[in-house]
Amino acid sequence: FNNTKYSKSFFFLSCNYGCISFLYSTYPLAFPPIRQALSGLFFKNSHPTHWSIGLHLSVTFFVILLTFLFGNFIPVLEFVFGLTGATAGVTLVYILPTAFCLKLSYMHRMTLSIPVKLLLLCLLIFGIALGALSTVYTIVDFVKEGE
Repeated sequence: FNNTKYSKSFFFLSCNYGCISFLYSTYPLAFPPIRQALSGLFFKNSHPTHWSIGLHLSVTFFVILLTFLFGNFIPVLEFVFGLTGATAGVTLVYILPTAFCLKLSYMHRMTLSIPVKLLLLCLLIFGIALGALSTVYTIVDFVKEGE
């Protein structure tokens, strides 16, 4: 767009500033859920509001650094969509329903017959294997396209 007659127009510049202000105003909203998830994953029984300022800043810096590295070293957005679709699709279709069914039957002491439990376990294992294979396929396809 640098060599066109629209590159210095008011509409074009206002759209650019609008996109930049949108990114700067919404990106920080992702940090509290990320901190909460990392807190539950790595720091058991520790709420992010009880963290020291050093831990708080280091987690925020790590998230920003990871985002920067992904933005700079993954040149094609199609790769990110492929990984996200491979992971989320298999998780939503195969893994979560069977895991919820098994967990709820265990929590509520429901008696499922042996064939139903085996079928659920087989479906869960199939979902995990399919998720791993689709992720590997997406990565291999991305590497082959780059050659």
